[in-house]
Amino acid sequence: MGGSFARVFCGLYRQTLRGLVLIDPCPEDVYARIQKEHPELLKEDSIYMQEILTSTDRPGEREEMRVFDTSMQQAKLSDAAHTTPTTLLIAAYGKAPGDGEKDLNHPMNFTWVDELKKWAAKRPHLQYSILENSGHHISKEHPGVVIKAITDMIERMK
Repeated sequence: MGGSFARVFCGLYRQTLRGLVLIDPCPEDVYARIQKEHPELLKEDSIYMQEILTSTDRPGEREEMRVFDTSMQQAKLSDAAHTTPTTLLIAAYGKAPGDGEKDLNHPMNFTWVDELKKWAAKRPHLQYSILENSGHHISKEHPGVVIKAITDMIERMK
């Protein structure tokens, strides 16, 4: 959800921000689309989410799940408030569970990437890269790519 928080921050502080680098943020419509096109893929997620929502020993995760839709909606509304130059790094795989994790055509991976590309197409001043050899944790798997994206953004803003 960090990407949605960063987008809201951009909307609130658009006069003071010069650029934004997003690292494989959750697309706001990905779960609704998966639910519609491949509901079987969310059965495990539904069980996990129910466990989190009813837990008493994981308050941070519980609140994150509880406000997920609201956070995504705030991010969507904030997008209209700014045109901050943005670099978007998209992981090609890593969202699908188990054996499908590294399958670029697995519906969860494909839909995640497709939804981010659709969002990017609506954003002025946004450049994106799809990392074909990366899972969701780009900063851990490819820290050099993240560092380069940030330093390139700094150079662009000079």
